[in-house]
Amino acid sequence: MWAMVNKVNTHSDKTLGFGDPAKANLSRSTAVQKKLYRTFSVSSFILAIVIVGIVYVGWTRKVELDNYITAESGLGYWLGVSGGVLFLLMPLYSVRKRIRLLSRFGHLRHWLRIHMMFGIIGPVIILYHSNFHLGSTNSTVALAALIIIVTSGFIGRYLYGKINYGLYNERITFQQLQVERNSFYQLLEPVIRNNPNLKDRLREFENVTLASSNNVTNLARMAILAFRSQIQARVALRSIRKGYKVLADQNGWSRKEYKQHIREARVWLLGYVHTVKKIAELSFFERLFSLWHVMHVPLFVLFFLSVIWHVDAVHRY
Repeated sequence: MWAMVNKVNTHSDKTLGFGDPAKANLSRSTAVQKKLYRTFSVSSFILAIVIVGIVYVGWTRKVELDNYITAESGLGYWLGVSGGVLFLLMPLYSVRKRIRLLSRFGHLRHWLRIHMMFGIIGPVIILYHSNFHLGSTNSTVALAALIIIVTSGFIGRYLYGKINYGLYNERITFQQLQVERNSFYQLLEPVIRNNPNLKDRLREFENVTLASSNNVTNLARMAILAFRSQIQARVALRSIRKGYKVLADQNGWSRKEYKQHIREARVWLLGYVHTVKKIAELSFFERLFSLWHVMHVPLFVLFFLSVIWHVDAVHRY
């Protein structure tokens, strides 16, 4: 979305004579977020490919690896130690977040990045430590607890992204979303002036969506809200095409210019619809993230206890 906004902003300054204040507000409020989002998206994609590849190789060649890796000794043993150390270091992020004196040791987003990296690399190391096999009861329980805590971590990462600009950027606020919504709407005003039905449709969509925000209490309603937003965007886009045909006839646009304006309007429309939906769902995701946080900490404690049981059993027997 933001890559499209950047591209269209550059062209629009040259071809359109409207919406400059809105573009300026939109650029100022999202410039940092767009840069961080692009960086995070590329790095996340590369990391995901690498991790999936490593796990795939280990799973498909676990029989061959039995000749080189055993959990009780040698390389397999030290893989277990390494994975355990990474998990022991993960709570340092929570310590850094709560103790202000540690702020001199780096920005919180760097600690979060390290926390997540350890949460991804650690399980992969443990899988190689066990050589993708279930062993004794204590090791099976520890592995099950590992899978649960990692799954919980991915859920938390998804929820965190819903209430923040990107993964390592600032918290989303209603005020920021309202500024962005108004900016997108102002950019659509030229075609709205020539299409009163579109104005009524957008206002109706906004009123209905925001009025239902207090009723967004479960994922099913979230899915309904997303589906309704997509439908409204498609219907509104058809109205925009009709409005721009009128403007094209009035201003003598070429077919190329007409298509460019349609592309621009589509970006503004999708941005407007997405932002209105974001306003409606923000409170829901904030509540869900708070609930996840309450559950994630005890799950980590249980995982930690299962690891202690596993290590004690290994060295005792």
